[in-house]
Parts: sequence; C-alpha cells; structure tokens
Amino acid sequence: MIQRIFTLSLITIKESINKKVIYLSIFFALIIILVSRIFTSITPGAEIAFMTDIGLVTISFFGGMIALFLASDFIPDEIRKRTIYTVLTYPVRRFEFILGKFLGISGVVLLSHSLMSLIFLAVLSLSGGAIKGDLMIALALIYGTLLIFSSIVIMGSTFLSPLINIVFSLFFYLLGHLVTYIRHLGERMEGAFIKFFLIFFSYIVPDLERFEVKDKLVVGSALPIGITGSCFLYAMVYIVCVMMLTYVAFNEREV
Repeated sequence: MIQRIFTLSLITIKESINKKVIYLSIFFALIIILVSRIFTSITPGAEIAFMTDIGLVTISFFGGMIALFLASDFIPDEIRKRTIYTVLTYPVRRFEFILGKFLGISGVVLLSHSLMSLIFLAVLSLSGGAIKGDLMIALALIYGTLLIFSSIVIMGSTFLSPLINIVFSLFFYLLGHLVTYIRHLGERMEGAFIKFFLIFFSYIVPDLERFEVKDKLVVGSALPIGITGSCFLYAMVYIVCVMMLTYVAFNEREV
C-alpha cells in the first residue's frame, strides 16, 4: 500500500512540474519579492518590516495559486486523459489514489514554497534583515495553510467542475480568515437557528486565523510558545477530516 501511494505521489509531482502555472507563479512571486526592495526607500526606517510584510504575503498568495490550479483539475483531468481508469484497474484502492495525489501536490507546493522562501530570505539578508526563528516559523505556518487549502481543493475536484471548484475553494479560504468574525456574529444573533448555524459553520471552515502571525512579526512582537506544534496538529486533524470526506465523495462517483 505504501509503495503504491508513494508511486502515485511521484507521478503527480512529475506531472505537476511540467505545468507552466508553477513556473509562472514562482516567476511573478520572485519579481514582487525583488521589486519590494526598491520600494523600501518610500518608507525610510521601516525597510525590513515592509519587505517582511510583502514577502510573506507574496509567498502565501502565489503558493495558494499553485495549489489551486494544480488541485482544482485533479479528478477532471484524470478523466479527460482516461488515466484514472487505468490506475483504478490495477490493485489501487480509491483512498490510496486520493492520498497519493494529495501527497504529490503537497510535495510540489513544498518545492515552490521553499524556492520562494529561499529567495525571500536571501533578499532580506542582503538588505540587512536578520533571519530570526520567528520568521522561519511564519514561513512554516504559511505552508500549513497551503496544505489545508490543497486538501479543500482536492475535495472539491471530486464533485465540482474546475471553474466552480476554484470559486468554492477560494470562498472557503476567505471564510477561513474570518472565523472570529463569524463566531462573534453568531453570538450576537437573536434567532437560535441562525446563531447555531453560524457558530457551527465557523467550526467547519478552516481556522486559518490561528496561522496568521505576519502582523506580529512586522511590529516585532514575539510569537506564542508552541504555536507551530498546535497549528500543525490542527492542520493534520483538519486535513484528515477533509480527506475522509474526499474519499466518500470520490467513492460515490462513477469513473
């Protein structure tokens, strides 16, 4: 089983690397990171904070775009190429297929995230910025959000068309950054049903706010102790739940 999952993940990585969207996204991300160095002269005295802010936002945005465009066509592309019929004809279980694809896309996202991060850290270091542990934690947490986002996109690909899946996944991603607001809104509602629905819904969408540490870094605040472990534990539990739903949806689909 492990061998089959590993093989599927390697095939996914090879197929994904051949897609131009990865190179275009990384190219534009690197341009923005490098250009941010030019605009630091606009805000003298806040160069490093400005570069850190732009760098983290850029890596998060383009990492998300790579995950979105790779995973949104996950099942439809396999059906168009008819490779899914060949794969499932062999002794490959559907959950192995899903897990292998998820690990493959996660690996590609990790490669692109690492490349953008290395360029960002190099530019920051050459500009006089210190590479602190909190900054490395922030980069790791960005990858955690990308893993969660990738799992949601893969789930959507099992029952949605690529275009609708993109909208669906971006909607969930946006709501993931508004969890606190949704819960506060639910607590202020008078109707019992609406109150219950909003609070319940806030626990369904991914709580991406807990991964947001960019503002603390920019103002120089220390990150909470143990934030990396708690965030990745949350990510692991959430991804397992999403993968289970993905398996159920995929298992019900006739391919």
